[in-house]
Amino acid sequence: MATPTEIVQKQLDAYNAHDIDAFLATYTPDAKLCDFPSGEVWIQGHAQIRERYTKIFENKAHVDLASRIANGNYVIDHEAVKTVNEDFHAVAIYHVTDTLIDQVWFLTE
Repeated sequence: MATPTEIVQKQLDAYNAHDIDAFLATYTPDAKLCDFPSGEVWIQGHAQIRERYTKIFENKAHVDLASRIANGNYVIDHEAVKTVNEDFHAVAIYHVTDTLIDQVWFLTE
């Protein structure tokens, strides 16, 4: 069975390959992508993730991993994100249940 770190890395690799199907395969069908610290749900479920990330991938998005911390089922990534329109840093806090990501909290600049 894959570790939470391996699942998150697989998700990051799919993101950088712009492979939406491989990207979705790392998430539970009802996964939530949320703001941190408010917890406001921005995106929920495969359909919404597909819609949002297909657009992101069209902008040639790429993430360079600046650092990673893993603790149990949580993986925290500091990411340098580049698109054709902007560059920014973000922190993503992934929660992995079994072998899939079920929730992500994003802290952006």
